[in-house]
Amino acid sequence: MRLVPARSQVAIADRARIALIDLTSGRTSAEWSPRAPVLDLAVSHDATHVVLAHDDGVAEVIVAEVSTTRPPVHAAPPPASAPPPTAPGSAPRPTPPPRPTPPPRPRSAGPADPIGPPGDALLVALWPLPDHPPPSAEDAARVLELHTGFIAALAVRAIAHAWHTGRIVRVSDELPHLTEIRGMIGAADPAGPAATELAAADARVAACHGQLLDAVRALGDRHAPLTRLALEFGLSPIATQILMIASAPILHGDIARLYRILAGDPARPLVDVQLVPELLAGAPRAEVLRELDRDAPLVRLGMLELTGAPFAAIAPHPAVVRRLRGIPLDDGDPAIRAVPAPRVLAELHVPRAALLACLAALADPGAQPGRLAVRGRAASGRRSVLAAVAARAGRPLAAIDAGLERRDPLAALGDLRARLRDAMLRGYLPCVTGLAPAARDPALRHELAAVLDAHPGPLALRLDPGRDPIAERCVVLDLPRPTEAERAELWQRALARHGLAGERIAERVAAARVGPGVIEDVTAAVAARPRSDGVAAELAAALRRRTEAQLAPFAERMARLPTWDDVVLPAQAADSVRALIGRIRQRRRVFDDWGFDRRQPSEGGGDPDGSAGGAGALPRGIDHTGHAAGTIAVVQGAPGTGKTLVAGVIARELGAELYRVEAARIAARPDDIEPGLAAVLDAADDGMAVVVFEDAEALLPWLDLRRLDAFEGIALFALDDGSELARPLARRLAARIRLVPPDAELREQLWQLHLPRALPRDADVDLRALARHAISGGSIRSAALRAAVLAAEAGSAVTQAHLERAVRLELFECEPGPHPDA
Repeated sequence: MRLVPARSQVAIADRARIALIDLTSGRTSAEWSPRAPVLDLAVSHDATHVVLAHDDGVAEVIVAEVSTTRPPVHAAPPPASAPPPTAPGSAPRPTPPPRPTPPPRPRSAGPADPIGPPGDALLVALWPLPDHPPPSAEDAARVLELHTGFIAALAVRAIAHAWHTGRIVRVSDELPHLTEIRGMIGAADPAGPAATELAAADARVAACHGQLLDAVRALGDRHAPLTRLALEFGLSPIATQILMIASAPILHGDIARLYRILAGDPARPLVDVQLVPELLAGAPRAEVLRELDRDAPLVRLGMLELTGAPFAAIAPHPAVVRRLRGIPLDDGDPAIRAVPAPRVLAELHVPRAALLACLAALADPGAQPGRLAVRGRAASGRRSVLAAVAARAGRPLAAIDAGLERRDPLAALGDLRARLRDAMLRGYLPCVTGLAPAARDPALRHELAAVLDAHPGPLALRLDPGRDPIAERCVVLDLPRPTEAERAELWQRALARHGLAGERIAERVAAARVGPGVIEDVTAAVAARPRSDGVAAELAAALRRRTEAQLAPFAERMARLPTWDDVVLPAQAADSVRALIGRIRQRRRVFDDWGFDRRQPSEGGGDPDGSAGGAGALPRGIDHTGHAAGTIAVVQGAPGTGKTLVAGVIARELGAELYRVEAARIAARPDDIEPGLAAVLDAADDGMAVVVFEDAEALLPWLDLRRLDAFEGIALFALDDGSELARPLARRLAARIRLVPPDAELREQLWQLHLPRALPRDADVDLRALARHAISGGSIRSAALRAAVLAAEAGSAVTQAHLERAVRLELFECEPGPHPDA
């Protein structure tokens, strides 16, 4: 079998038939019957001529009348067979072991993955791999042993030629190192002139080659590791032999000694650019050196590293040696983590039209090497989608964290460059994660782009929502957040997949704005353990535990939430709170049913921070006023006016948990502010929690407006009275609730609220008199508690004197400024 990459054709031959098959359509474009059994074949670069080598030694040329107008394919082609090099003055060598393995096949849509055209096209931009089982470990080890034996025979032959030509001179009655070399290869002991040794070396090369040829043929379409590498990276026969020559001394120690003997100079590298042509003496020296050029696949792809001059050292990449030895792909750098493809694309929540457009772009021969970016929120299924796309190209996905959050950027990018190369050579499709810092920093983004552009193979990126210049280099697939109806369907599918079909999900669970990844993980976790409560309750508990784990480093959950009866607000502030609760409750109707989440023209011709997808367009989740479809609100007022109480009332009315985030815990280390804010907003985005940032002034300058635009959760920022907001942030607020200090009438109501009915109260207690003290609601609550303690200590009911004393203490300790009414 031979691939014609320039025409997307493959030639296949067996004893009774030769066929040319169009890879893009899977159809046979030409077919012939050979006059005799075919030993080997070759195809011209334009697929117009097929050359057959028959087992009777006669060659036959067939003119193929097929269309040659197909655009060129730049994916790495499999190698064509060619005769191995022949030493000067010796008999021609036999042909090298053929690589009869089929080229990468289109992975057609089948019953398990019903993605229709163009989803069944060959994803050439991802360098698809052959879809054939590997040989057994024993068979692969035998082929590798035979191939290293063949390389050893080539080295012995080169040494014999050096003896014969006088380059390695005689220093005694015996040829240099003769006994040692015979011992290494297990040859007979009789002495003879160099010509005899050269003839014996020729015979040994032929014998080793024949054994290797038989072993490779016996494998059929089960690729040995070297064959798979050659097919995967488009290595020519000469390049394949060079790769094996460079790796052989690592695979077999005796070959290293043979190389030293052949070099004759302990100062030279073990393998260098001068040694390789000596071993491949039958090939034109210019062709051998061309394969070692920095633009040729071996060096350009990083399979070999060349250092120094004029005897430039040649070293194989460790991943190449691991693969030749048959070591599993995931046995390497722990920073390169394999990501399994749990389901095929058709089972994932992906917009079908966008998916088919993405697959069509990756099937474009001109889009190489491929760059695929999937954008979405945390747990939206980005990795699952990327793993499923990679699986369609026959590649496993490997996640590589760019490491830009906490490390020196230059060091992190250097490691990223090396890990991308390592993952590619191990057979993965590399997937880079952790790129949020580059989206915020233009200088870092420029350096990152240089690293990604320099990578010679295909790669994938996992990006956050919103416009990102890094994505401009990629085929982009956006994963929007599922609607409530879509989430309900995803929950039911997950329940059925894990043996919980027929179970119902609670309204609380259905309302959680989690993505497909969370739905799958939570359902699997609940299905895997015994359940004391019903499935719906267990799902809700699992979601709550997940939110608590996400927020634990930054926030604490409020165990008791106040009701409307626990707060006293001015009429206007209370109306603002009720309006905010109504906005959140009716979000589905307003944004989903009435279309306020659709892109609409804005007055300014686009979003103020330039994140719109086009002129006059707003990103998904932004209504025509510039507000996010999520809820971001400010509760502003002096200390003690009840900002946290208001947040608690909102959470209770919505049936959500409330988490208090102390801004000081996030702002303690400047390097942690942005990732800390992002982590809190990600947790709140799921919809199981309301988060309130207390004393949030220190965090406002660090808020990422792009992240706020994509936010769909509920976040409240508690600010002191007088704090100013930047205009872009103010435009994104759903509400700005102002809590003013209570007047005398409200203070009287607050005293009544904070003095429990069970509290023994003296008849002289005058709440109206207490209300004359201009203190905040928080101070009133604290003073009421102080008075109760004073009364308990005195063994009496609470009196006016206790209350007045408590007010004076509160004013002295807590309330700033002079207090003439004390």
